[in-house]
Amino acid sequence: MSNRIPASSLWGKIWDCLRGSEQNCKVSRVFFIRKTRIRGLLFFLKGIIFNPKYAVIFLKRHVFGRTVMLVQRYAGIGDIVCTLPSITMLRKNEPGIILIYETRRANVPMLESCPALDLVVEEGTLLATHCHRFLRPKVILYPLLPDERTPPEQRKRIHLVEEFGKSFGFSSLSEQNAQLDVSIKEQKQMRQRLQKAQLENNLIAVIHTGPTWQVKEWSASNWEKLVTQLKNELGVVVIQIGHDYFGTGEASLSPRIKGTVDWVGELSIKQILALLKMTKVFIGIDSGMLHLAGAVSAPCVGLFGPTDPICFLPRNSLALGVTSKVECLGCHHNIQGPLHWRNGCPNAIRCMSELSVNDVYSACSQFINQGKN
Repeated sequence: MSNRIPASSLWGKIWDCLRGSEQNCKVSRVFFIRKTRIRGLLFFLKGIIFNPKYAVIFLKRHVFGRTVMLVQRYAGIGDIVCTLPSITMLRKNEPGIILIYETRRANVPMLESCPALDLVVEEGTLLATHCHRFLRPKVILYPLLPDERTPPEQRKRIHLVEEFGKSFGFSSLSEQNAQLDVSIKEQKQMRQRLQKAQLENNLIAVIHTGPTWQVKEWSASNWEKLVTQLKNELGVVVIQIGHDYFGTGEASLSPRIKGTVDWVGELSIKQILALLKMTKVFIGIDSGMLHLAGAVSAPCVGLFGPTDPICFLPRNSLALGVTSKVECLGCHHNIQGPLHWRNGCPNAIRCMSELSVNDVYSACSQFINQGKN
């Protein structure tokens, strides 16, 4: 009597998959034939131990015939976050598909917090290679902004979320808020860190000053004035976060602001998300950190000059954009092209230098007073 498990059962299909039976399992023809039988089997078994998500997706793909869709984008945090509403729409429209996101290493932990994704892989890794070779995605999407295409096209003055939505093929998005989940464990660990720093019983405000393009930065002296007001008049503790490098990886020292708790360079991306989840208000320049704050529904105040908050401020009711009143405001979106050159402009970056500390403080106080109540 054969001890073979019936092929009609789930485990029978898995057994056939691993034995390579060409008669009873489709995956044996797709995966093991073409001289990849041993390599594929070893990687599958390794996946069960070291990356269970891949093993589960492998079975869904080859045993249950689920469609795999792969999204590839290798940009900075802000761009990646603004693709997530489109990912959510894909999930709603096609609930049965397997959604995989391939990106640069720095973005992987952040995307692992997106509930709409099944798997996140780092570009250039063995896992990414095997996703292409063995999962055989039916659709591969590489969302591009208009000025990234060949030939480049003029970008419209619409929100970045909408621009990516059009790149995904959506004429409109019913869901325009990015969503990143923070686990109970991660929140507990952050509370323990705050407790260790003797900050757990305080109102917390978080700031991010850069580094980024010089035309988008606010002066350290203005930041110091704002921090002093927040501490003296509202009684909050201000934590500074960020990194000492640009989004491209190039080293650049982030100026430390007096009166803050300096956690620059000390937090992982998941720790940053947990901290933002707990803060009473996040204050930052137009950067990826601002989009992270919006993705965990943190109250946030964005400081804008050359860029328009209509295009980049997180799309939720807890976000306020603060600008100055100069005539060249939002020059980044000019039809003829930006007036600035990232580290300077013809108007001495007045859009940021004339941005009032009192206006920023007023926006922050709205959220902090609500938190007190």
